[in-house]
Amino acid sequence: MKGFLFLGFLMAVSCVPMRGMKSYDNYSVLRVIPHDRESLVEMHKFELSHPELDFWKKSSMVDMPVDIMVSPGEKSRILEELHQAGFHPGVIIPNVQSLIEDQKLAPKGSRMAWDAYQSVDSIYEWLDTLPSLYPGIVSQQTIGTSYMGMDLKLVRFNKNPGQQKMAAFIDANIHAREWITSATLTWIMNELLTNPAYERILDEYDLHFFPVFNPDGLEWSQTNDRLWRKTRSDHGTTCRGVDGNRNFGFHWNEGGSSSNSCAETYHGPNSFSETETSAMAEYIESNMAEFDFKLYLNVHSYSQLVLLPWGYTNTHPSDYTDLIDVAHIMESALEERYNTQYTSGSVPDVLYIASGGTFDWTKGAAGIKYSYGIELRDRGTWGFLLPPSQIIPSGEETLDGIVALLDAIYEWLDTLQSLYPDIVTQQTIGSSYLDKDLKLIRFNKNSGQPKMAAFIDARNFLVSHADIHAREWITSAALTWIMNELLTNPTYERILDEYDLHFLPVVNPDGLEYTQTDLSMPRMLCRGSAVSTRFVLSVVAEGGSSNDKCSEVYHGPNPFSDVETIALSDYILENMPRVDFKLYLSIHSFSQLILLPWGFTETHPDDYEELVNIASGGSIDWTKGDAGIKYSYAFELRDTGFWGFLLPADQIVPSGEETLDGIVALLDAIYDWLDSLPFLYPDVVSNQTIGSSYLGKDLKLVRFNKESGQPKMAAFIDASIHPREWITLAALTWIMNELLTNPAHERILDEYDLHFLPIVNPDGLEYTESIVSSCREFPSACFHFSFGSVDRLWRKTVSYYGSPFGCIGADANRNFDFHWNARSRDCGGQECFVRVKISCVHWFLSSAVAEGGSSEDMCSDMYHGPTPASEAETAALSDYILDNMSQFDFKLFLNLHSFAQLVLFPWSFSETHTDDYDELVRFSSSEFVNAQHHMHVSGYKCVMFLFVQMEVADILASALEERHGTEFISGTAPDTLYEVAGFLAIAVIASGTSIDWAKGVAGIKYSYGIEMRDTGVWGLLLPPDQIIPSGEETLDGLIALLDAVRERSL
Repeated sequence: MKGFLFLGFLMAVSCVPMRGMKSYDNYSVLRVIPHDRESLVEMHKFELSHPELDFWKKSSMVDMPVDIMVSPGEKSRILEELHQAGFHPGVIIPNVQSLIEDQKLAPKGSRMAWDAYQSVDSIYEWLDTLPSLYPGIVSQQTIGTSYMGMDLKLVRFNKNPGQQKMAAFIDANIHAREWITSATLTWIMNELLTNPAYERILDEYDLHFFPVFNPDGLEWSQTNDRLWRKTRSDHGTTCRGVDGNRNFGFHWNEGGSSSNSCAETYHGPNSFSETETSAMAEYIESNMAEFDFKLYLNVHSYSQLVLLPWGYTNTHPSDYTDLIDVAHIMESALEERYNTQYTSGSVPDVLYIASGGTFDWTKGAAGIKYSYGIELRDRGTWGFLLPPSQIIPSGEETLDGIVALLDAIYEWLDTLQSLYPDIVTQQTIGSSYLDKDLKLIRFNKNSGQPKMAAFIDARNFLVSHADIHAREWITSAALTWIMNELLTNPTYERILDEYDLHFLPVVNPDGLEYTQTDLSMPRMLCRGSAVSTRFVLSVVAEGGSSNDKCSEVYHGPNPFSDVETIALSDYILENMPRVDFKLYLSIHSFSQLILLPWGFTETHPDDYEELVNIASGGSIDWTKGDAGIKYSYAFELRDTGFWGFLLPADQIVPSGEETLDGIVALLDAIYDWLDSLPFLYPDVVSNQTIGSSYLGKDLKLVRFNKESGQPKMAAFIDASIHPREWITLAALTWIMNELLTNPAHERILDEYDLHFLPIVNPDGLEYTESIVSSCREFPSACFHFSFGSVDRLWRKTVSYYGSPFGCIGADANRNFDFHWNARSRDCGGQECFVRVKISCVHWFLSSAVAEGGSSEDMCSDMYHGPTPASEAETAALSDYILDNMSQFDFKLFLNLHSFAQLVLFPWSFSETHTDDYDELVRFSSSEFVNAQHHMHVSGYKCVMFLFVQMEVADILASALEERHGTEFISGTAPDTLYEVAGFLAIAVIASGTSIDWAKGVAGIKYSYGIEMRDTGVWGLLLPPDQIIPSGEETLDGLIALLDAVRERSL
């Protein structure tokens, strides 16, 4: 996409009051739709370079419209720029003024009605009458004054005030030009007071309305400038006014707002600089103890959205599942009456990053759990200029939504525990990786009696775990149906009397939410592991799980590496002394099987015959082998393949019925399972957190050091510095498991001190697993999480350094503090050349200016960061090695990457070779020319490069190749790597890399990188069946490398 033409001037911004209403005659609203990420980046650049334009809707995601109002004088220029950038703008409003003319205010002194928009004075006069008209319900107070001295009026509806009720706070018109918001809210208030159908709402809820949040701005938009958005405060800056919805003191000024006082999103000189925002915040804070605020709703227009926190970040609140469930209820109610389609999601997910917003503050600071925003009608035909005829329909559907929202929250609070207080208790046994609660429900009638206990989960793990494999929706549906049936059907009263039942209906809430918000079907957790394989089980031959992070059966970097599995196992183990667990049942789909332990081996448990007489395993191996629950089973529910994982909803009840029958039959017989690695290898394995990632995730270092009493050579091996290279983590964890479990490798544990950092970049790795390539499902990824490979192919960390385009992350393998951001290579006063590759063996030389192999562009995949070691991850790795050099005899550093099948060694930052290069690989331009392998291609003399491999690298490459015949090439990065450029490829310089740092700073002589399989058929997307072969050959290479390095070191 071509860049925008910058014409050298900006339109002057008018900031002084005008005599009479500003005319928008022949102003147009253009609509542009970015259809890919490149165009989305260009649109952001366009926004930043045109502060004079009024963006009614900004770019936020691929295929989402961008609406831009332009004056007649600038229309042709803007259209030309958009066309030259590759966009195809359309005109959705040809003349803004014509729509404004349709919005005449009601005459002064007329009765309050909703067939026209009302002035601020008219609205206030009506509000003043309400307490006297409805004295037992309505009260009013002034909670502050605006910048211009207007009252800020709060109206409360509280019938029977002596009763304890759930309270809600609802406001409108924080943005002045959104007239429909106060019109809708006042219509709703009138409807609640005058329509007997809503008497129940007044009886049950305590409602606090703030219908005109920004009276100064609203009045200005009615008398001077119809499209005014901000307050009218004067802070001594160029332009007046602050965006009240960027001014709240919770993560204020952290993105999506502006420090330019003339910008529509100016956040103010400081948080709560506006009297309006501070008054509202003080009212809520001062009354939290008295009023039971459970709901906050902030009313906006336009777009037809239900908005959830957070607005300041792409990260969701820990209780996002609760919030989105309730939002969907509201969304359905909004749509029902007129089929007005709404979309729900966090602000970045459906709009853009916006910090300092109201409902971020009400949730994050005031603690109101259910905090929402709503963007009313429409989606652009009228935009902010909705005609008066839309007021009542908008009010009707919004009232429907508010009533549904109030009821849903109330019902959510009224849990099973309150319905069945003598039977049901609930507790949170832990949090998922994304901080969602893991909710354990216990049915224990007559709890003082000793009973046999059962743990049942739905495709997770633990007593009763559904959805341990997120895509198996039927499991949670069936299990919750079973729970309801047990509580409501008298037939099963005996079961409640005789058994102590522990249910974990959703073991994998992160994955389950992901499958419900995206069409893909991950079996893995966001971390990428299949939860049940974290326990060790399978009814297949040895293995049955994978080290490949990309694999559907990836078992994780180590046992219990997922917080979900830890929480489940901890719950069972901690309760074993007082709870008589005799049965564990894990529910999966599909296949119609009953699975028994063991899953990790074809060998049967000693009591297999007894088990099989009753029924058969995943987490079931652990519950039997470690927790000692003898009768441990797994159910694979309907069907045998016709629907597979996509069982239709009408199968839920039949599936639940037959599964309940099976559970009842199993209650008298059950199993246990196997050990976790940390307990299996106490004399070999130790774990240590060496730091935290940018998002606070632990950086976990695992050390294999079997006590021998002898000094050992130490090696440091890492993976997943580039998160999209899933095979590196999969292979490394497979290698770790193989070293611990295969007696053939016992010598390695005896002779070497091995330090593994399997996940250098956990934030980025999560990002590749929780964001897929469709920005439509995860638009926040397109906005806040950078532009580039924002998906399965994400390469960088996720740190944020204030990119004006919302780009995040640095390439950690360009961030090490050794020749960081090297800008050129020494050509000895001669002309520099780059080698251009045109086939696997044919090259030509071309003169060029050498770059440093990293980028200063924050949006680049090779952005080197603002400073060396700016990334928490690279700093932690560096500190660990440097801090331990005197204690550990580090002789080898190995950094795993993919793909290309290469063995790499320093230097990467320059074509100059290391002093000990002769020990590594002999490679110089004169040798290439003297090799006399020439041919002509497109007029250039081509050279086939000969690689004379150094002894140790040759040993490593040979070992890598031996088992499966996978051919590897050895050399420095500039000698072997290249970037694709059409049909050509240009040799790569790469500065700030880990292997250069390990050799140049830490002094680890033998520092290598391996680019693993393959050479391009799958590339970065190596299928799971390549994990074990890749692990096998890499382990062969590692052993050969360890032995060779030790021999030469001695």
